Amino acid sequence: MKKKQTKEEALNDALIRANKSLELEILAHSEAEARLKESEEKYRNLVLSIPEGIFIIQDQKIVFLNPGMEALTGYTSEELLGMDARILFEKARPVFSKRENDFLNSFTRKDGQVIFFEKKCVEIRYGTSPAMLFSVRDITEKIIAARDQEQLKNKLEKAKKMEAFGILAGGVAHDLNNVLSGLVSGPEAVLKDLSQDSPLKAHVQSIKASGKRALDIAEELLTMVRGSAMVFLPVQLNTIIEDYFLSSEFDMVNSRFPGVTIVKDLDSELPLMDASDIHIRKTVMNLVSNAVESAGPDKGSVFVHTCAVEFNNQQIQGYEKIKSGRFIKLCVMNTGQGILPQDIDHIFEPFYSKKCWAKAVRVWG
Repeated sequence: MKKKQTKEEALNDALIRANKSLELEILAHSEAEARLKESEEKYRNLVLSIPEGIFIIQDQKIVFLNPGMEALTGYTSEELLGMDARILFEKARPVFSKRENDFLNSFTRKDGQVIFFEKKCVEIRYGTSPAMLFSVRDITEKIIAARDQEQLKNKLEKAKKMEAFGILAGGVAHDLNNVLSGLVSGPEAVLKDLSQDSPLKAHVQSIKASGKRALDIAEELLTMVRGSAMVFLPVQLNTIIEDYFLSSEFDMVNSRFPGVTIVKDLDSELPLMDASDIHIRKTVMNLVSNAVESAGPDKGSVFVHTCAVEFNNQQIQGYEKIKSGRFIKLCVMNTGQGILPQDIDHIFEPFYSKKCWAKAVRVWG
Protein backbone atom coordinates (compact mmCIF):
# COMPACT_ATOMS: atom_id res chain seq x y z
CA MET A 1 0.00 0.00 0.00
CA LYS A 2 1.41 3.40 -1.12
CA LYS A 3 2.45 5.61 1.70
CA LYS A 4 0.51 8.84 1.87
CA GLN A 5 2.59 11.99 1.25
CA THR A 6 2.84 14.50 3.96
CA LYS A 7 2.14 18.15 3.31
CA GLU A 8 5.84 18.92 3.40
CA GLU A 9 6.63 16.22 0.80
CA ALA A 10 3.83 17.39 -1.48
CA LEU A 11 5.06 20.98 -1.24
CA ASN A 12 8.63 19.85 -1.98
CA ASP A 13 7.49 17.96 -5.13
CA ALA A 14 5.59 21.00 -6.30
CA LEU A 15 8.65 23.16 -5.83
CA ILE A 16 10.81 20.69 -7.79
CA ARG A 17 8.34 20.70 -10.69
CA ALA A 18 8.15 24.49 -10.61
CA ASN A 19 11.94 24.76 -10.65
CA LYS A 20 12.20 22.38 -13.60
CA SER A 21 9.50 24.35 -15.48
CA LEU A 22 11.28 27.59 -14.69
CA GLU A 23 14.60 26.13 -15.82
CA LEU A 24 12.99 25.08 -19.11
CA GLU A 25 11.50 28.56 -19.58
CA ILE A 26 14.85 30.21 -18.83
CA LEU A 27 16.57 27.84 -21.26
CA ALA A 28 13.99 28.54 -23.96
CA HIS A 29 14.26 32.30 -23.32
CA SER A 30 18.06 32.12 -23.47
CA GLU A 31 17.93 30.19 -26.73
CA ALA A 32 15.43 32.66 -28.19
CA GLU A 33 17.58 35.56 -27.01
CA ALA A 34 20.65 33.98 -28.62
CA ARG A 35 18.79 33.42 -31.88
CA LEU A 36 17.51 37.00 -31.79
CA LYS A 37 20.99 38.32 -31.13
CA GLU A 38 22.38 36.16 -33.94
CA SER A 39 19.65 37.39 -36.28
CA GLU A 40 20.23 41.02 -35.28
CA GLU A 41 23.96 40.60 -35.79
CA LYS A 42 23.41 39.00 -39.20
CA TYR A 43 21.09 41.75 -40.41
CA ARG A 44 23.29 44.45 -38.88
CA ASN A 45 26.30 43.11 -40.77
CA LEU A 46 24.16 42.97 -43.91
CA VAL A 47 23.00 46.58 -43.51
CA LEU A 48 26.54 47.78 -42.77
CA SER A 49 28.12 45.92 -45.71
CA ILE A 50 25.70 46.53 -48.62
CA PRO A 51 26.58 49.39 -51.00
CA GLU A 52 23.01 50.75 -50.94
CA GLY A 53 22.29 53.59 -48.56
CA ILE A 54 20.07 52.83 -45.54
CA PHE A 55 18.79 55.45 -43.12
CA ILE A 56 16.01 55.69 -40.51
CA ILE A 57 13.98 58.77 -39.68
CA GLN A 58 12.12 59.05 -36.38
CA ASP A 59 10.33 62.18 -35.21
CA GLN A 60 11.78 64.01 -38.27
CA LYS A 61 15.33 63.26 -37.09
CA ILE A 62 17.95 61.00 -38.68
CA VAL A 63 18.54 58.30 -36.08
CA PHE A 64 20.49 55.75 -38.14
CA LEU A 65 22.46 55.54 -41.37
CA ASN A 66 24.82 52.92 -42.74
CA PRO A 67 28.26 53.36 -44.38
CA GLY A 68 26.59 53.01 -47.80
CA MET A 69 24.61 56.19 -47.08
CA GLU A 70 27.81 57.96 -46.01
CA ALA A 71 29.49 56.99 -49.30
CA LEU A 72 26.44 58.01 -51.32
CA THR A 73 25.97 61.47 -49.76
CA GLY A 74 29.57 62.32 -48.87
CA TYR A 75 28.48 63.12 -45.30
CA THR A 76 29.70 61.18 -42.24
CA SER A 77 27.36 59.66 -39.66
CA GLU A 78 28.62 62.22 -37.12
CA GLU A 79 27.42 65.02 -39.43
CA LEU A 80 23.96 63.54 -40.02
CA LEU A 81 22.89 61.62 -36.90
CA GLY A 82 20.43 63.67 -34.89
CA MET A 83 20.03 66.22 -37.71
CA ASP A 84 16.70 67.31 -39.15
CA ALA A 85 15.77 64.91 -42.00
CA ARG A 86 15.16 67.88 -44.29
CA ILE A 87 18.94 68.18 -44.79
CA LEU A 88 18.65 65.11 -47.04
CA PHE A 89 15.36 65.90 -48.76
CA GLU A 90 16.19 69.54 -49.50
CA LYS A 91 19.25 68.42 -51.47
CA ALA A 92 17.15 66.01 -53.55
CA ARG A 93 15.57 67.37 -56.71
CA PRO A 94 13.40 65.70 -59.38
CA VAL A 95 14.93 65.98 -62.88
CA PHE A 96 12.85 65.21 -65.97
CA SER A 97 14.45 62.73 -68.36
CA LYS A 98 13.28 62.77 -71.99
CA ARG A 99 14.71 59.31 -72.52
CA GLU A 100 12.75 57.70 -69.64
CA ASN A 101 9.85 60.17 -70.12
CA ASP A 102 9.71 60.46 -66.35
CA PHE A 103 11.25 62.29 -63.43
CA LEU A 104 14.53 61.02 -61.95
CA ASN A 105 15.57 61.68 -58.37
CA SER A 106 18.82 63.63 -58.14
CA PHE A 107 20.88 64.47 -55.07
CA THR A 108 23.67 67.00 -54.57
CA ARG A 109 26.49 65.42 -52.57
CA LYS A 110 28.57 67.28 -50.02
CA ASP A 111 31.30 67.78 -52.66
CA GLY A 112 28.79 69.31 -55.10
CA GLN A 113 28.55 66.29 -57.40
CA VAL A 114 25.02 65.51 -58.61
CA ILE A 115 23.98 61.84 -58.57
CA PHE A 116 20.79 60.01 -59.55
CA PHE A 117 19.16 57.54 -57.19
CA GLU A 118 16.19 55.25 -56.57
CA LYS A 119 14.60 55.11 -53.13
CA LYS A 120 12.10 52.93 -51.26
CA CYS A 121 10.66 53.34 -47.80
CA VAL A 122 8.74 51.27 -45.28
CA GLU A 123 7.20 52.00 -41.89
CA ILE A 124 8.91 50.15 -38.99
CA ARG A 125 9.25 50.29 -35.22
CA TYR A 126 12.63 51.52 -34.08
CA GLY A 127 13.05 51.07 -30.38
CA THR A 128 9.60 51.69 -28.93
CA SER A 129 8.36 54.24 -31.47
CA PRO A 130 7.28 54.14 -35.13
CA ALA A 131 9.86 55.24 -37.73
CA MET A 132 10.48 55.28 -41.50
CA LEU A 133 13.26 53.16 -43.01
CA PHE A 134 14.62 54.35 -46.39
CA SER A 135 16.79 52.39 -48.80
CA VAL A 136 18.62 54.37 -51.50
CA ARG A 137 20.44 53.02 -54.56
CA ASP A 138 22.84 55.04 -56.72
CA ILE A 139 21.85 54.66 -60.40
CA THR A 140 24.12 57.38 -61.80
CA GLU A 141 26.29 54.97 -63.81
CA LYS A 142 23.18 53.27 -65.18
CA ILE A 143 21.70 56.60 -66.30
CA ILE A 144 25.01 57.74 -67.85
CA ALA A 145 25.44 54.39 -69.65
CA ALA A 146 21.88 54.61 -71.00
CA ARG A 147 22.49 58.17 -72.20
CA ASP A 148 25.79 57.19 -73.82
CA GLN A 149 24.04 54.33 -75.61
CA GLU A 150 21.34 56.72 -76.78
CA GLN A 151 24.00 59.17 -78.04
CA LEU A 152 25.79 56.37 -79.92
CA LYS A 153 22.50 55.34 -81.48
CA ASN A 154 21.80 58.93 -82.54
CA LYS A 155 25.34 59.27 -83.95
CA LEU A 156 24.87 56.09 -85.97
CA GLU A 157 21.56 57.34 -87.33
CA LYS A 158 23.14 60.68 -88.20
CA ALA A 159 26.07 58.91 -89.89
CA LYS A 160 23.65 56.94 -92.07
CA LYS A 161 21.73 60.10 -92.85
CA MET A 162 24.94 61.95 -93.71
CA GLU A 163 25.98 59.10 -96.00
CA ALA A 164 22.72 59.49 -97.90
CA PHE A 165 23.21 63.27 -97.96
CA GLY A 166 26.73 62.75 -99.29
CA ILE A 167 25.50 60.66 -102.21
CA LEU A 168 22.86 63.29 -103.03
CA ALA A 169 25.32 66.16 -102.57
CA GLY A 170 27.83 64.44 -104.85
CA GLY A 171 25.31 64.35 -107.68
CA VAL A 172 24.29 67.96 -107.11
CA ALA A 173 27.91 69.13 -106.89
CA HIS A 174 28.82 67.34 -110.11
CA ASP A 175 26.02 69.08 -112.02
CA LEU A 176 26.77 72.44 -110.40
CA ASN A 177 30.44 72.09 -111.28
CA ASN A 178 29.55 71.84 -114.96
CA VAL A 179 27.10 74.76 -114.80
CA LEU A 180 29.36 77.08 -112.79
CA SER A 181 32.34 76.64 -115.10
CA GLY A 182 30.56 78.86 -117.60
CA LEU A 183 29.78 81.43 -114.89
CA VAL A 184 33.53 81.86 -114.33
CA SER A 185 34.76 81.72 -117.93
CA GLY A 186 31.94 83.95 -119.26
CA PRO A 187 32.86 87.04 -117.23
CA GLU A 188 36.51 86.56 -118.19
CA ALA A 189 35.58 86.84 -121.87
CA VAL A 190 33.43 89.92 -121.17
CA LEU A 191 36.24 91.60 -119.22
CA LYS A 192 38.58 91.28 -122.21
CA ASP A 193 36.18 93.33 -124.32
CA LEU A 194 35.57 96.03 -121.70
CA SER A 195 37.70 99.14 -121.47
CA GLN A 196 39.60 99.89 -118.28
CA ASP A 197 37.25 102.77 -117.39
CA SER A 198 34.03 100.91 -118.17
CA PRO A 199 31.35 101.31 -115.41
CA LEU A 200 30.41 97.64 -115.94
CA LYS A 201 33.85 96.29 -115.10
CA ALA A 202 33.33 96.23 -111.30
CA HIS A 203 30.00 94.43 -111.68
CA VAL A 204 31.42 91.80 -114.04
CA GLN A 205 34.39 91.24 -111.69
CA SER A 206 31.94 90.75 -108.81
CA ILE A 207 30.01 88.17 -110.87
CA LYS A 208 33.27 86.38 -111.68
CA ALA A 209 34.34 86.34 -108.01
CA SER A 210 30.97 84.99 -106.87
CA GLY A 211 31.08 82.32 -109.56
CA LYS A 212 34.60 81.33 -108.49
CA ARG A 213 33.50 80.98 -104.86
CA ALA A 214 30.51 78.89 -105.90
CA LEU A 215 32.77 76.72 -108.09
CA ASP A 216 35.16 76.23 -105.15
CA ILE A 217 32.25 75.09 -102.99
CA ALA A 218 31.10 72.57 -105.60
CA GLU A 219 34.64 71.23 -106.00
CA GLU A 220 35.03 70.97 -102.22
CA LEU A 221 31.79 69.02 -102.05
CA LEU A 222 33.10 66.60 -104.66
CA THR A 223 36.33 66.26 -102.66
CA MET A 224 34.37 65.37 -99.51
CA VAL A 225 32.14 62.87 -101.32
CA ARG A 226 35.13 61.14 -102.90
CA GLY A 227 36.74 60.81 -99.46
CA SER A 228 39.77 62.89 -100.34
CA ALA A 229 41.55 64.88 -97.65
CA MET A 230 40.65 68.55 -97.25
CA VAL A 231 43.43 71.09 -97.60
CA PHE A 232 44.20 72.91 -94.35
CA LEU A 233 46.19 76.12 -94.61
CA PRO A 234 46.91 79.03 -92.24
CA VAL A 235 43.98 81.45 -92.53
CA GLN A 236 43.07 84.70 -90.77
CA LEU A 237 39.46 84.56 -89.56
CA ASN A 238 39.13 88.35 -89.23
CA THR A 239 40.13 88.77 -92.89
CA ILE A 240 37.54 86.21 -94.00
CA ILE A 241 34.84 88.03 -91.99
CA GLU A 242 35.77 91.41 -93.46
CA ASP A 243 35.85 89.92 -96.97
CA TYR A 244 32.30 88.64 -96.51
CA PHE A 245 31.00 92.05 -95.40
CA LEU A 246 32.51 93.52 -98.61
CA SER A 247 31.06 90.77 -100.85
CA SER A 248 28.09 90.93 -103.20
CA GLU A 249 26.48 88.07 -101.20
CA PHE A 250 26.31 90.28 -98.09
CA ASP A 251 25.14 93.27 -100.15
CA MET A 252 22.21 91.15 -101.32
CA VAL A 253 21.31 90.12 -97.75
CA ASN A 254 21.78 93.66 -96.44
CA SER A 255 19.52 95.12 -99.14
CA ARG A 256 16.69 92.82 -98.00
CA PHE A 257 17.12 93.77 -94.32
CA PRO A 258 18.28 97.41 -94.26
CA GLY A 259 17.10 97.89 -90.67
CA VAL A 260 19.60 95.39 -89.24
CA THR A 261 22.73 96.87 -87.66
CA ILE A 262 26.03 94.94 -87.76
CA VAL A 263 28.23 95.28 -84.66
CA LYS A 264 31.76 93.88 -85.06
CA ASP A 265 34.13 93.13 -82.20
CA LEU A 266 37.13 91.45 -83.83
CA ASP A 267 40.28 90.73 -81.83
CA SER A 268 43.05 92.74 -83.50
CA GLU A 269 45.67 90.26 -82.23
CA LEU A 270 43.86 87.15 -83.42
CA PRO A 271 46.41 84.52 -84.50
CA LEU A 272 46.24 82.46 -87.69
CA MET A 273 44.55 79.06 -87.63
CA ASP A 274 44.86 75.91 -89.75
CA ALA A 275 41.56 75.41 -91.56
CA SER A 276 39.87 74.87 -94.90
CA ASP A 277 39.49 78.38 -96.28
CA ILE A 278 36.37 77.64 -98.31
CA HIS A 279 34.64 75.93 -95.37
CA ILE A 280 35.35 78.82 -93.01
CA ARG A 281 34.10 81.33 -95.59
CA LYS A 282 30.94 79.27 -96.09
CA THR A 283 30.43 79.00 -92.32
CA VAL A 284 30.82 82.76 -91.82
CA MET A 285 28.43 83.48 -94.70
CA ASN A 286 25.74 81.13 -93.36
CA LEU A 287 26.02 82.26 -89.74
CA VAL A 288 25.90 85.97 -90.54
CA SER A 289 23.20 85.76 -93.22
CA ASN A 290 20.98 83.61 -90.98
CA ALA A 291 21.58 86.00 -88.06
CA VAL A 292 20.60 88.99 -90.22
CA GLU A 293 17.47 87.29 -91.52
CA SER A 294 16.31 86.29 -88.02
CA ALA A 295 17.36 89.47 -86.15
CA GLY A 296 13.81 90.80 -86.26
CA PRO A 297 10.95 91.56 -88.63
CA ASP A 298 11.82 95.25 -89.11
CA LYS A 299 15.04 96.06 -87.31
CA GLY A 300 17.56 94.43 -85.02
CA SER A 301 21.26 93.92 -84.41
CA VAL A 302 23.82 91.24 -85.28
CA PHE A 303 26.96 90.93 -83.16
CA VAL A 304 30.09 89.30 -84.57
CA HIS A 305 32.89 88.60 -82.09
CA THR A 306 36.26 86.83 -82.41
CA CYS A 307 38.88 86.02 -79.81
CA ALA A 308 41.47 83.41 -78.85
CA VAL A 309 40.57 80.91 -76.08
CA GLU A 310 42.43 78.13 -74.29
CA PHE A 311 41.11 74.72 -73.21
CA ASN A 312 42.70 72.42 -70.67
CA ASN A 313 40.91 69.04 -70.99
CA GLN A 314 37.62 70.81 -70.40
CA GLN A 315 34.21 69.25 -70.94
CA ILE A 316 31.46 71.19 -72.65
CA GLN A 317 27.96 69.83 -72.16
CA GLY A 318 26.76 67.99 -75.24
CA TYR A 319 30.22 67.66 -76.79
CA GLU A 320 33.10 65.25 -76.52
CA LYS A 321 36.11 66.33 -74.45
CA ILE A 322 38.13 68.99 -76.25
CA LYS A 323 41.87 68.46 -76.36
CA SER A 324 44.08 70.97 -74.61
CA GLY A 325 45.40 73.88 -76.62
CA ARG A 326 44.67 77.32 -78.03
CA PHE A 327 41.61 77.82 -80.24
CA ILE A 328 39.87 80.56 -82.18
CA LYS A 329 36.36 81.49 -81.04
CA LEU A 330 33.77 82.92 -83.43
CA CYS A 331 30.52 84.15 -81.89
CA VAL A 332 27.59 85.37 -83.99
CA MET A 333 24.53 86.59 -82.07
CA ASN A 334 21.42 88.58 -82.87
CA THR A 335 18.48 90.19 -81.12
CA GLY A 336 15.96 87.70 -82.54
CA GLN A 337 13.88 85.12 -80.68
CA GLY A 338 16.58 82.42 -80.88
CA ILE A 339 16.45 78.81 -82.01
CA LEU A 340 13.40 76.85 -80.90
CA PRO A 341 14.11 73.79 -78.67
CA GLN A 342 12.68 71.37 -81.24
CA ASP A 343 15.15 72.67 -83.86
CA ILE A 344 18.36 72.52 -81.77
CA ASP A 345 19.15 68.88 -82.63
CA HIS A 346 18.94 69.62 -86.37
CA ILE A 347 21.17 72.70 -86.69
CA PHE A 348 24.14 70.75 -88.09
CA GLU A 349 22.14 68.74 -90.63
CA PRO A 350 23.18 69.93 -94.12
CA PHE A 351 19.71 70.00 -95.70
CA TYR A 352 17.65 71.04 -92.70
CA SER A 353 16.12 74.50 -93.04
CA LYS A 354 13.29 76.49 -91.47
CA LYS A 355 13.29 79.01 -94.30
CA CYS A 356 10.29 79.37 -96.55
CA TRP A 357 10.94 78.04 -100.04
CA ALA A 358 9.84 81.38 -101.43
CA LYS A 359 12.69 83.08 -99.53
CA ALA A 360 15.57 80.63 -99.93
CA VAL A 361 16.53 77.15 -100.99
CA ARG A 362 19.40 75.69 -98.96
CA VAL A 363 21.72 73.44 -100.98
CA TRP A 364 24.68 73.07 -98.64
CA GLY A 365 26.02 74.68 -95.52
